[in-house]
Amino acid sequence: MHEAGYERPDETSQTGVEFEESSVSSLDRDSDLSGALARIRRFRAEDVAPLCLSAIGVALVLLVVVEWILFARLRLALILHPVNLTGLLTSAPSMAALVYGGHWLARSDVAPDRYVRVVGWCAAGITVSSAMNLLIMSTTPVPDPWYLVGWLRWAMSIGGGVGLLVGVIEARAIERERTAERATVRADYAESRREWFDYLNSLLRHEVLNTSNVISGRSALLLEEYDPDDEARSHLETITRQSEDLTRVIRDVRVLLEATDRDPQYEAIDLASTLEAEVASLHDGYEGVRTELSVADDLTVMADDLLPRLFSNLLSNAVEHNDGDSPEVHVTGEKTGDSAVVRIADDGPGIPAEQLETLFERDTTKSTTHGLGLFIVRTLADRYGGTVALTETGPDGTTITVELPLAERGPDPAARDVAVVPPDSE
Repeated sequence: MHEAGYERPDETSQTGVEFEESSVSSLDRDSDLSGALARIRRFRAEDVAPLCLSAIGVALVLLVVVEWILFARLRLALILHPVNLTGLLTSAPSMAALVYGGHWLARSDVAPDRYVRVVGWCAAGITVSSAMNLLIMSTTPVPDPWYLVGWLRWAMSIGGGVGLLVGVIEARAIERERTAERATVRADYAESRREWFDYLNSLLRHEVLNTSNVISGRSALLLEEYDPDDEARSHLETITRQSEDLTRVIRDVRVLLEATDRDPQYEAIDLASTLEAEVASLHDGYEGVRTELSVADDLTVMADDLLPRLFSNLLSNAVEHNDGDSPEVHVTGEKTGDSAVVRIADDGPGIPAEQLETLFERDTTKSTTHGLGLFIVRTLADRYGGTVALTETGPDGTTITVELPLAERGPDPAARDVAVVPPDSE
C-alpha cells in the first residue's frame, strides 16, 4: 500500500516533466519560427540587389556555354568563327562587369538605398537593347538560330553593361548631391548655433557678470566702510562669497562656450612661460601658498589662448581644497617621447573615493565641490589632443598629470611653422 502510494506521485512527476519538456520544445520551435520570420522581415530589397546583379552576369555567361553545347557541339572551329568570336569579345567586358558588379556594389561607396535603382538601370538597359535589336532582327535575314540567340545574348550583355554604368554614375551623382545638402544643413546649423553662443556669451559678460561684480564690490565696500554687527557682517560675507562663486561659474561657462564653439586657431606656445605666469597668478590670488616650479625649457605645444585656463584651474583647485594654513603646490614639466607631461602635486587631504570615478566629468548633481573647473580642464585637454588623469591621491596629497602633444605633432598641422611666442606676448 505504501509503495503504491509512493509510485503514484512519481508517475505524476514524470508526466509533469514530460509535459514541461514538451512545452519547452514547443517554445523553442516558436522562438525559432519567430526568429526566422524576423530575419525574413529584415531581408530588404537592397540586400539582394547586388546578388541579382551578379546573377544576371552569370546567366549571360552560362548562356554562352549553352550556345557552344547546343549549336556548336563544342567544336572549336565553330566557336572561333569570326562572327561568333567578335560578338563574344565585344560582349565579354559587359558580362565580366555584371558578374563582378554585384560584389563591387556591396563594398562600394554607393548608398545601399541606391542598389535597387542600379539594378533597375541594368534591367532597363537589357530591355531596351533587346527590344531594339529584336526590331532589327525582324527586318534582317538570320542565317541560323545560333546566330539569332548569339545576337540577342550580345544585345543583352551590352545593354546590361551600359545600364550598370549609367546606374552607378547616377547613384554617385545623387550621393554627391546629398552630401552637399547635408554639408549645407550642417553649416547653417553651426552658424545658427554660433550666433546663439555669441549672444549667450555676450549676455553673460555684459549682464550677469557685471551685475555679479557690482554685488560683490558693494558688499565688500560695506564691510570696509562700515562696522556692521556680527549678524549683518555674516550676511555681507555670505553675499560676497556667493557673488564671487557666481562670478567664477560665469567665467567657467564662458570658457566652455569658447572652447566648444569657436574654430581652433592654434599657435606654438612655450609651456614653461605659461606655467610660470600661472604660478605667479596663483600667488597673487592666494596668500600663504608655497610653490615649486621645475619645467624644461624646450616644451612647446600647439594651443590657443585658452591653454592658461587649463593650468590655472588645476592650480587654484589644488589650493582651494587644501585645508592647511600654508598649502604647497609642486609643478613639474618634462618631455616624454613626443609629448609634454606636466604634473601638479599638492599636499592636501586627497580626493574622496566617491568622487574619483567622475572627477573630470560635468557634475549635474552638485554633490561635489569641484564645480566646472576640472570638467573645463578635461575639455581643454581634449581640445589640444591631450589627456588629463588623476595620478595619485591620498592623505598626503594629490597629483594630476596633463599630457599634451608637442608642437612637432600638435593638433593643427597647418600651424606648425608658426614661431614660438609666449602666451602673454600680445
